[in-house]
Amino acid sequence: MKKKIYETIIIGCGISGLGCAHTLKDNNKDFLVITEDIGGRICTSSDGKVNYGAYFVTYDYKHMKKLVTKGRKIRFKDITFHNGRKRYRFFNRQIIKYIPQLIKLTFHLLKFRRAYGIFKKNCEHMSQKEALEQDPYLKSLYKKKTIDFLKEQHIEGVVNKYIHEVLYAMSFVSDQKPSAFSFLQWTYQLFLLPVNEFSLDKNMTILPFRKNIIRDTVLKIGKKGDNYLIKTRNKKFIARNIVVATPPWISKNLLHLEKIDKTINAYMFHVKGSIREGWDETDDQFFDPHSRTCVISHQTDGSYLVYTKNKNVDLNNYFSSFDIISQKHWKPAFTYPEDLMLDCIQGKNLYLIGDHNIGGMEDSYITGIYAANQIIKNNLSQE
Repeated sequence: MKKKIYETIIIGCGISGLGCAHTLKDNNKDFLVITEDIGGRICTSSDGKVNYGAYFVTYDYKHMKKLVTKGRKIRFKDITFHNGRKRYRFFNRQIIKYIPQLIKLTFHLLKFRRAYGIFKKNCEHMSQKEALEQDPYLKSLYKKKTIDFLKEQHIEGVVNKYIHEVLYAMSFVSDQKPSAFSFLQWTYQLFLLPVNEFSLDKNMTILPFRKNIIRDTVLKIGKKGDNYLIKTRNKKFIARNIVVATPPWISKNLLHLEKIDKTINAYMFHVKGSIREGWDETDDQFFDPHSRTCVISHQTDGSYLVYTKNKNVDLNNYFSSFDIISQKHWKPAFTYPEDLMLDCIQGKNLYLIGDHNIGGMEDSYITGIYAANQIIKNNLSQE
């Protein structure tokens, strides 16, 4: 019996895989998804009420907003910052001396947002690498270290006082290590836009193509004539197009990539208990990059999430009594983009999508749209 040749196989069903699958489905294209799970690094508590992995969406998440339900609003003004032994909020008397720097920072954030919005739209029909080449301003930011950008613009003070704890909470690294592009990308969204927790109904998300999904682990990608041969733990598949939508460290092995950005480990403790006095001022506590702890977030069900960059954290520092409901150790959790730029097209009809170049769910989803659009365009040219 002749083996079926699929038009497209998507490996992985995280955010970028979902973006690709939805776009192909909307255009009535044949495809198969091979994945270990749904949602990738979006994972939740056993009751589905608390997000453990990807945690928030912002106003500019145009595509992601269609898939999720918004939850509690995270307000910048309501965050408590912890810098060593100092504890403070955004609106305090000290902010007066930072107003000139704050105005300058806001100008740069608005300028970046305008360029970044065009960039994301372009990325639906061209690779991130191509889109970046078309914008010298964004390209220069992508190649520049945050620490150099801050010094050039003379805004180190306000960033060190009010921004770097927030970025540390998201990236688990100092805000000075990633590129200036990443710094501005995350700062404008958290500083200028509404930010919300969210929930993702995974069953509803895959409902349009649930029959196209196979739960399995891909072990190897090879060539078979003009097509690709996919070997999983249980079976072999043949496809004309392959879309690799796995985390960078898995994609590296499947595609034999020479290099990916540095990987970061992350640890999460879901805790129910009594928080100590002084740690209950606000729902969100953000720490400076010298701390092992990154975030303590009070959940709507009364529990707490504690994120750390080291598993050896003493929760007794924050809680007088507690029980650990669950804990997750992501080794690795993600990469933080520096100046490496991987091309989406890795070969004829072979695509790499996800957060390899630019972090965030929205950008990952858009890489999936781009790969799907390329497949659709190629199919039309062959008809």
